[in-house]
Amino acid sequence: MTREEFQAELLRRGYSPHTIRAYLRAFEYVSQPQAEAIEKVPAQAVWQYVSVLKICGIPVEPATRMRARERAAQAKFQARRPSTPLHYNALIRIPMRSRPLARFIAATGMRISSALSLCWEDIQDGRVFVRRAKGRRPYVIPLPGKVDLPPRGAPNERVFRIHERMFRRDLAKAGLTPHGLRRAFATQLLQRNVPISTVARLLNHSSVAVTQGYYQPSDADLLAAMEVLPWT
Repeated sequence: MTREEFQAELLRRGYSPHTIRAYLRAFEYVSQPQAEAIEKVPAQAVWQYVSVLKICGIPVEPATRMRARERAAQAKFQARRPSTPLHYNALIRIPMRSRPLARFIAATGMRISSALSLCWEDIQDGRVFVRRAKGRRPYVIPLPGKVDLPPRGAPNERVFRIHERMFRRDLAKAGLTPHGLRRAFATQLLQRNVPISTVARLLNHSSVAVTQGYYQPSDADLLAAMEVLPWT
């Protein structure tokens, strides 16, 4: 199959332009032996390479599939950043305009899209009504007493008046991300032996299995677990 024929097949299947570009990059390795190609393909594109083989009607060798699984897992492990406790001192490095929202996310574990969509009418009687939530699953959480909110405005006014792009840029200057604050919220609760079902409820996760992926044990946690053994 030529490159033009392969691209036409992708268009026929209705793939998006982004997916087509990714598959075309992986297509460059199809002419090479699979044992060599699976080592040359970027780790983030190994499964795309396997999909390209299937689309071209080329049988995927068992060794190729196994090596793809190994390289993908290795890339995912290397991409994970080491977990470090998030202290409020770390939030001081954030510019003042973004600090209230950052503290709010760190204290509630709320997604950035949900936090930015909050209006003052959503915060009543010590509770936060999250109407715009992932999966269209609105939920309610208590409002921590230590959270410093901006001066209250009209019921239909937004609580946090900052653009998401500007907020992300300010967090990046401090080495943080919105989702990193959410993960830190979950990690610190789990480290303090809060039931995982409670953490899942606060994060509005569909199951505790999703919450388990948020917990990243620190080196101290790993060492403490190993020292439980009687011969260490």
